[in-house]
Amino acid sequence: MEQHVTIADLEDVRAFAATLPPKFRRCRDIGHNMGPYDAYALEGGGYERVLRCRSCTTKKYQELDTDFAIVRTSYEYPKGYTSEPGTGRIDRDGRCIFRGANLLADIEMLNQRERKH
Repeated sequence: MEQHVTIADLEDVRAFAATLPPKFRRCRDIGHNMGPYDAYALEGGGYERVLRCRSCTTKKYQELDTDFAIVRTSYEYPKGYTSEPGTGRIDRDGRCIFRGANLLADIEMLNQRERKH
């Protein structure tokens, strides 16, 4: 049975992107900067590893088997990182909105820095 995936409307993505702090927008654009946060052996074998984004604090949980193969992965996002339920999946065009907002902000920041020198 094929499941239909709803794609987020681009105007909804633009409105959502405008509400995000820059650190959230950057992670949605170029990806998380994950580092070790926690790790432990699981009762019955295997391990759990928790990685945390150095920028936005998203946590990535990985359950590993005894051979260290990834069995399950899940994420815990900080408040305000995700869009409203039912918005739909943010596709390539939607991600371009985050990228464009970041690039324009970067250009402005670099221009301001240049004017100070």
